[in-house]
Amino acid sequence: MASDNGNIGFKVVLPYMEIEVVAEDIVRFKLTKDTLITMEKSMEMVNICKNLFPDRAYKSLKIVHFKMTIDKDVMDFLASDARIGLIDLEAVVVNSATLKFLGNFYLKIKKPVIKTKIFDNEAEAMNWLQSQSNHTIKANYEINGYK
Repeated sequence: MASDNGNIGFKVVLPYMEIEVVAEDIVRFKLTKDTLITMEKSMEMVNICKNLFPDRAYKSLKIVHFKMTIDKDVMDFLASDARIGLIDLEAVVVNSATLKFLGNFYLKIKKPVIKTKIFDNEAEAMNWLQSQSNHTIKANYEINGYK
């Protein structure tokens, strides 16, 4: 993957979320108010990131410190293989033990194709994203039957 730091600092502010490139190949999604995530909103986020990274995948850092309700079709989409090639890894940061428990429960039930971890600390989530090499990411896909 070629290095392109030109996007670092790029930020889009939506009515419900801020999307910002915070490091090479890492996009931070920060929920800014209680919201319902519909497929329309999900695809809006996808299209923003496709424009930022048209030829490679990125790592997703989601900050969820407000109430977020996710439509069932969005939950299915997030767990599916539809995002392969767009997102390599996903870290979700929550601000309560209850949300962390529910997030981990979702991961066990839905088993998302994109390797995802739940954190209660943004710095730990960022360190995890940065520590994952492209080789490790590719190996994870191959183990799960994706190339």
